[in-house]
Amino acid sequence: MHSIGGVTIRGVVAAVPKSVSRIENYDVLMPDERLRFTKATGIRQRRIATDQQCASDLCAFATAALLSETGWSGPDVGLMVLITQTGDFPVPATSIILQNKLGLRTDCICFDINLGCSAFPYGVAIVSSMMKALCIKRGLLLIGDISSKL
Repeated sequence: MHSIGGVTIRGVVAAVPKSVSRIENYDVLMPDERLRFTKATGIRQRRIATDQQCASDLCAFATAALLSETGWSGPDVGLMVLITQTGDFPVPATSIILQNKLGLRTDCICFDINLGCSAFPYGVAIVSSMMKALCIKRGLLLIGDISSKL
C-alpha cells in the first residue's frame, strides 16, 4: 500500500474474550487430526465470547483504551469505520451502536463494512482516503468479530 500524505496511524489496540478453548479439547477431531490442524494453521486455541458479548462490546473496550492512550475523546473523532462479519444485529448497523457507546458526535461519519481476511488493508485504505478527501483530523478503524457464535 502506498502512503497517503497527512494520515498517520496513532495507535493499535485489541480486545479478546477471556474464555479460551484449546484445540486439544475438541472431541470432534481425532488426536492426529488435531495435531495436523495445529501444524497446518498454527492455531492452538481460540477465544470464546460469552452469550452476552457482542462485537460492539469488544470494540468499545479496545477503543476506550485507545482514546485514553492517545488523549482523544469521543467528540474529537470525525470518522469511524467498523469492519465486521458478525455485527450485533442485522439492523441497525453496529457502527451506530458504537457511535453511541463511545460518545461520538452525531455528525461523525459511521458505517459498517462486511469483510473478513482482507479487513485491515482495505480498512486502512478506506479510512485514510476519506480522512484525506474530507479533511477529517481523527478517524477510527475498528475490526471486530465474534466468530465463536457462528
